[in-house]
Amino acid sequence: MEGQDERTFLCGYQRTRGYGSLSNIHISAKTYRTIIQHQIKPNDTLQGLVLKYNTSMSEIKRLNRLWSNESLYLKEYIEIPIYDEIFEKNHASDRPISVKKNRCYEESKKSQNINEESLQDIFRRIDMNIRKTTDTVHKLTENSA
Repeated sequence: MEGQDERTFLCGYQRTRGYGSLSNIHISAKTYRTIIQHQIKPNDTLQGLVLKYNTSMSEIKRLNRLWSNESLYLKEYIEIPIYDEIFEKNHASDRPISVKKNRCYEESKKSQNINEESLQDIFRRIDMNIRKTTDTVHKLTENSA
């Protein structure tokens, strides 16, 4: 009976969603191309910076560890992610202080070009993983019996 419960547990596993995980984790989030460092002025607001740089408020807060909109004024400089290549080219002269390239974005572009697997290769790899997992589960059930 105990072995049967284990097999049911291993074979019938479904990922349950927890608090804060409503978005699909398999859909990749839009990655930013560069980071601009903006000097904070007394009349700057978080909403104004979002409109000026066409970026995401949540990403600005995450990058700069801002808990509220008012904590913006505690910093001298703030990092702003830039998503748009068009924005990046059109506002090259407006760039304050410094620019950092996003390594994740650059690496993802390289990996897309280098690792262009065919669908058949991907399905073959998935089938092999399923076969290995099934064999492992069968071995575990035989050993526990």
